[in-house]
Amino acid sequence: MGGSGTQHEEGGGNGESCSDHRGPRGPRGSDAEPKELFVNHQAGLAGHGGSSYIDTVVLRDKDNNGGGGWTGTPDGTRESRHYYAQNWRADVSAIFDNSGTIEEWDKYRAYGVAFLLTPGDHNKDGAVAKADNDSFAADYAAGNLRADLNKSGTVTTADQTIFNASYAKAVVGGRWKLSAPDIGNRKGYAGYEHDGDGGVPELAHVRNRVLHFGLGRWTRRDPAGYVDRFTLFGYARSSPLHFVDPSGRVSQSVPDGGCANGRCKTGHTQEPTPNPIPAVPYLCIIGATTLEDCLACCHFSNGETDTICAAACRRAFDTMTPPPGNPSDCGEAPSDPISDNECCGRAQGCLGNAGGMVICCQGRTVSCPLLNYPATGTAYSVIQDCIRRHEDDHHDDVDCDATTCPGRICRPQWREGVFAHREECAASLIEYDCINGGMSQCAGDQQCVLQLISRRNLICAYMRQHCGGSAPSDCW
Repeated sequence: MGGSGTQHEEGGGNGESCSDHRGPRGPRGSDAEPKELFVNHQAGLAGHGGSSYIDTVVLRDKDNNGGGGWTGTPDGTRESRHYYAQNWRADVSAIFDNSGTIEEWDKYRAYGVAFLLTPGDHNKDGAVAKADNDSFAADYAAGNLRADLNKSGTVTTADQTIFNASYAKAVVGGRWKLSAPDIGNRKGYAGYEHDGDGGVPELAHVRNRVLHFGLGRWTRRDPAGYVDRFTLFGYARSSPLHFVDPSGRVSQSVPDGGCANGRCKTGHTQEPTPNPIPAVPYLCIIGATTLEDCLACCHFSNGETDTICAAACRRAFDTMTPPPGNPSDCGEAPSDPISDNECCGRAQGCLGNAGGMVICCQGRTVSCPLLNYPATGTAYSVIQDCIRRHEDDHHDDVDCDATTCPGRICRPQWREGVFAHREECAASLIEYDCINGGMSQCAGDQQCVLQLISRRNLICAYMRQHCGGSAPSDCW
C-alpha cells in the first residue's frame, strides 16, 4: 500500500486552501504548516498517480491546539491521528483512533444523507441517553457480542472502557450528522468533502460542483454538458449504487464494483456488468426533428431497440398540429406602444390555470407568466423566470406578426407543421432544469424549496403528457 500526504487548511486570514486529495500541496498565506494532513491510498508517485479511487483515505493527522484551534495559527504539531475505513463506494463508514479503538461510524442513504453513530449510542437511535447505558450493561453482563465494541471476538473490560468514554462525551448523532465535534471529520459519502455540522449538512463540495444530499442532485448544471444522459442536475445517472462522480462532471463506476441484485461488493472484485442502459425517451424526442430521427435514437447501450422509447417517439410525433385556426382573443391593444410587461398584464385573463403562455401583442411575440402564481419571495422570482424561459422556447413555434390580431392582444396558434407535443416536451425540460438550478437560491429556506418542488412536480406531469409518457427518472 502506497501513500501520499495531502495538506488542507481552512479558516480565516491564515490562508484557505483545499487540495484535490492527490498529493502534497503547500499552505497559503502566512501558514507555515497545514492544519490537516491526509494520507491517500495507493496515490502513486508524488501523489499524482491514478491506481486507486481519488477519495480513498488511509489516515488524517490534525492540529487541534495551534493558536486557538482550527481557525488559529498552526503550531506545527498535529496532535491527533485518525484512521479511516471506507466501504465499496468509498463512504467513510468508521473512524478509529491511533490505538485502533473505534470512535464513530456512519451509515448513509442512497444519495448521501448521513446518520452518525457512536459507541455510547448503544441502541443506535442517534442520541446518547440512560437507555443506552442500561442496554449496554445488559449486553455486557450477558457476554452478548453486541457489547464487543473493539471487535476482538470477546466481551472484556476494554469494551466497557470504550463505552464509558463515548457515553461520557454524549455526542448527538443521528440523521444529518457526520462526525463528533472533537473529531471534526468532513469526509463521508463516497469520500466527498461534506460541509459539516458547522456549515450546511445537506451539502458536499465535490470539486467542480456542490451535491445536495437531501435532493439527491447537484446544485448547478453539469459544466461538461449532457455527458451522463439524464438531466444536467442529476447525480450518478440516478444510480448511486453503481456510480459515483468525484469530479462533479461525469460519473464513473463505484470503486469496488457496486451493488447488484441487492448485494453490495465488499472486496476489490471485478465490476459486475450492469443491465444495458436504456435510451432516455424525452432526450430522444427533443433531439429529433422527425419520427425517424427519434426512433434512431432509441437503443439500449448494447445496441438493441428500446421499445418503450420507440413508443414514446410515436406518441410525440404521431401527428402534427391541426391547421392554424383563429387565435384566442385576450383583450385590446392600445395604439401607442406598450411594454412586454403591460402586454402580459392585459392578457392575464387568457391564462386561466396555466402557468404561462405566449401572446401576440402589437405584432410581436411575448412570453407571459401567471403573475399571481401561488409562490412567494425567492421561489416566486425563480418560477417567473423559469416560466418565461419555457415560453421563450415557443417563439418560433407560433404565428405572430402585424396581421395576426391587429389592435388586439391574442394567443396565437401553432405554426402549421409543428409537432406540438415535441415542442412542449423540449420547453418543459428547459423549465425543469431551470427550476432545479434555482434550488440553490433558496439558501436553506425550506418553504422556498417546497414551492419550487411543487412547481417542478407540475412540470414533471406536463413532460409525461407531452414526452410520450417519459420524464426524468428523478421526477417525484
